[in-house]
Amino acid sequence: MPRQCSLSYRINNGALTPCPFHLVKSDDRIIAPVREYEVQEYPESPAAEIYPYASKKPFDYTVKLLAFGDEATVVASVRAFWDSMFSGGAAQPVTLVNYWKGVQVTGYPKSAEPDSYYPMLIEYESSAYIFDLTLYIADPTTLTAI
Repeated sequence: MPRQCSLSYRINNGALTPCPFHLVKSDDRIIAPVREYEVQEYPESPAAEIYPYASKKPFDYTVKLLAFGDEATVVASVRAFWDSMFSGGAAQPVTLVNYWKGVQVTGYPKSAEPDSYYPMLIEYESSAYIFDLTLYIADPTTLTAI
């Protein structure tokens, strides 16, 4: 089956919905990052103990999306999309299915901009806007192949 350059998403275990925006760039990871080994050193001993238990660590998963239309329409659609991921001010778990990379991941939306609630829109060309959707993946085991 040829890969599709598209995304689908599911909010809080709801229905799987095709993303209304176009996928431009995707996170390259297909496996979760691994924590460094834990090392414990003692001042009275020249040796160090290493616990060789590898565990996966939380990470950010970012996709770059493209929206077409006039600025007012794009801003409204991006805000509606972003607001749908929150309920009562709390982020809802979002499952993102990335058909291009062949992975699915579940995390919580977070703004990439420290001073803004909504993702920042960058005008690419006339009537084309790019923005980043970043999910914080608290449970790295949710990154799975589809």
